[in-house]
Amino acid sequence: MFSTNLYRAEAMAAQTGRLEGDILLARSWSSWLVFGIVFTRIAITVLFISFASYIKRTNANGMLVPNGGAIIIATPALWLISAVHD
Repeated sequence: MFSTNLYRAEAMAAQTGRLEGDILLARSWSSWLVFGIVFTRIAITVLFISFASYIKRTNANGMLVPNGGAIIIATPALWLISAVHD
């Protein structure tokens, strides 16, 4: 009732010569373009990492105040804000 082979004989025969054939070494211009772009991006990244420097971050105590001074906001009554507009 059941066959020991899962595939038809024709399918197996078609697969036997599958790995035989000519080697193609020619590439299209688009593959060379993609290779060139990728290689250039990698080269720029490596050069940037090797020659770039960074600035050490430090914390400073104090306040940032604009040149003209702080803005004074007057309210109609002391400590009462009637509305907030975004």
